[in-house]
Amino acid sequence: MENENDHDVADLNGRLGKIIEKNNISVGIGDISKCSGIPQSKIRYWEQRGYISSLPVQKNQNKRYSIHTLITVLLIKSYLESGFTLVTAVKKAERHEKISQVFKKLILDRVKYVKTRDGNYCINMGALSDDPSKSVVIQIIDGDTKIKLMDTKKTLPN
Repeated sequence: MENENDHDVADLNGRLGKIIEKNNISVGIGDISKCSGIPQSKIRYWEQRGYISSLPVQKNQNKRYSIHTLITVLLIKSYLESGFTLVTAVKKAERHEKISQVFKKLILDRVKYVKTRDGNYCINMGALSDDPSKSVVIQIIDGDTKIKLMDTKKTLPN
């Protein structure tokens, strides 16, 4: 039996996948400054030093920054507040960016669908590479994450 929220969850899953894949969300330097509390002059300095980068723009257009750059700025700020030097903070943020790219690839490649059952979420991560008859399913039940191996035929959406 299909839950009434399944359509909404599937729709959201599809939309978020397209947004993540396109990666075309951008913000201005003022937005980054406002969100992070870091002065625009410092953001410009970080860009001059190569710690962050702006997106390519047409001549006479204001610089734009990706959401990933905003997150990088917030990570750098967090490390600076923890007492790290700017160079170390940048290196740590770069490592986290690489990890984020791995998670992005995982989500885009492996999440087949998200459904609700009995008010809990089930995420189908697809069939095993070496045994396509089995699929990995993640269930969030009362705040606990459970990972199950299920018969692929039983995991197909209704």
